[in-house]
Amino acid sequence: MWRPFSSGTEFADWKENNCKQCAKGYDNNWHCDIEYALDYAYVTDGHVPDEIADRMEKEEKEYLWFCPEKEMKEA
Repeated sequence: MWRPFSSGTEFADWKENNCKQCAKGYDNNWHCDIEYALDYAYVTDGHVPDEIADRMEKEEKEYLWFCPEKEMKEA
């Protein structure tokens, strides 16, 4: 298990810069395992499974990194 963010603000920044701009973003249903895991972590203990951490490229140093699975919405 891994805790990707040290605060709710970092979580909100990630969601704003990744999930909300992604074609797979939440719309009354989760379309992305990463977003689901982050939302679940937000309301529980803040940790995501190692598989999700690996997919998020957890070795990144800055909390506001680009999600490697982000699919930009069409304009």
